[in-house]
Amino acid sequence: MRGLLIGCVVTVVPLAAADPPAPKPKFPVGRDTTYVTGPLDKDGYIDYVAALNERLAEGVTADTNANVLIWKALGPKYDGQSQPAAFFKRMGVDPPPEAGDYFVEPGPFVRDRLGIADPDAARRLQGQFQAATSRPWTAKEFPQLADWLTVNEKPLDLVAEAAKRPHYFSPRLPTGDEKATGLSAFILSGTQARRALVSALAVRAMARMAAGKPDAAMQDVLATRRLARHFARGGNLLEGLIGYACEAIAVRAAVAVLDRPDVTAKQLAGYLKDMRALAPMPSVADFLDSGERFYFLDNFTTSAKAGAAGIAALAKGTELPAEGLNEMDTEAALRRSNFLLDRLAEAFRKPDRAKREAALDRIEGDLKAIAKERKAGPLAGETNGEAAGRGVAEVLLGLLTPPVRRIQSADDRTAQAGRNLDVAFALGIYQRENGRYPKELAELAPKYLEKVPDDLFSGKPLVYRPDEKGFLLYSVGPDGKDDGGRGPTDDPKGDDIAVRIPVPTPPAK
Repeated sequence: MRGLLIGCVVTVVPLAAADPPAPKPKFPVGRDTTYVTGPLDKDGYIDYVAALNERLAEGVTADTNANVLIWKALGPKYDGQSQPAAFFKRMGVDPPPEAGDYFVEPGPFVRDRLGIADPDAARRLQGQFQAATSRPWTAKEFPQLADWLTVNEKPLDLVAEAAKRPHYFSPRLPTGDEKATGLSAFILSGTQARRALVSALAVRAMARMAAGKPDAAMQDVLATRRLARHFARGGNLLEGLIGYACEAIAVRAAVAVLDRPDVTAKQLAGYLKDMRALAPMPSVADFLDSGERFYFLDNFTTSAKAGAAGIAALAKGTELPAEGLNEMDTEAALRRSNFLLDRLAEAFRKPDRAKREAALDRIEGDLKAIAKERKAGPLAGETNGEAAGRGVAEVLLGLLTPPVRRIQSADDRTAQAGRNLDVAFALGIYQRENGRYPKELAELAPKYLEKVPDDLFSGKPLVYRPDEKGFLLYSVGPDGKDDGGRGPTDDPKGDDIAVRIPVPTPPAK
């Protein structure tokens, strides 16, 4: 055999390095425990930061992501802080250049562009800015505001174009705090800018109305409403609140368009059709099933990584018996959390507000009763570790539920304001076609609205009071009390959600 090898060239092929073994999951992965099956970090824990980014970015490309154009309008930094290159890389684009025609807020415009250091001057322009989001205004009335709008023409055009894109994704990035871990160590970029951009579009819409360009004004109003929906889809309750605030700005601007008598019935009908074609705002249940659930489960993951100290920190203030906390069964905590979050989401998805509130009252009552029983120790059949895991989950869900219910109230107010707006535009079309407003809302159906919506808070018809000049239309709001159409910004304050035509003119402060 040796002779057979004489004269042959033998090539030795080195073996490829073996891939490192995949980390073994620390807990059973599945819908009822970790909720997602990956990705895992090097230690075998679910990387909820990566999982949330993957979920929010699903189906999104650089060409369909509204946030790409928004940051082209803002530039590589906002409010003096630079965005890391990783932020833009995660969206699949390069950072914008340092210099460009970027969005400038009113305060920096007065200070840096006009060279006015007087704080009173900045406050006056800010007051004009706020007033101009909800009523037509002219350059003669607010000359500095008109100059500010001219400076921002290009970035606002980009933002309006962004609103037409079908998706929105804003990556989570590290805060830079080495002590913070998990999702708590990651920030949302540009949260302050979102409301500023929506307000700026509303200001431009009101300038266009004063210039006799209602179609152009309404395009900006529609852009603000689309952006509100984009921002609210960011994945958690904070972004939902940003979306609701932006929608409120947009609704006020839309009412100002309706208030102009020179806008025809045909134009109003087109505007109403466009508004009714908008996607619905995300619900609180949507937030619970995405970002909030990830944040909640991540708490247990990060505490498990930190060991006894992390578990003690998580359980601090829960009033659970000290015995067994340091041996908390994290798997039991995950299972209990998902069970309760599913129950909460199911309650929040109930379309009938009264039934939803009743379901949430039962959940809160159950959690309080269980917490009372647990003060004596583990429940029947539980070990100390299981009791600690389930108990911490129950207590934390009990702490989460009341603020989420308040956010649901904001969601309901937003939804009711949208209902009111549809009815108000239908009333405007009716008035322009008939020379008067209808005596009853029922006259709007089915020609102007397929069905007149009820007040979602009372379950009864909306309050409607027409007169020769216009009308007052309102919901009684979350407290269920009829305040005569007065809302939170009125004096005296009320809780109603109203549309008034003619629109009261807000003063510039």
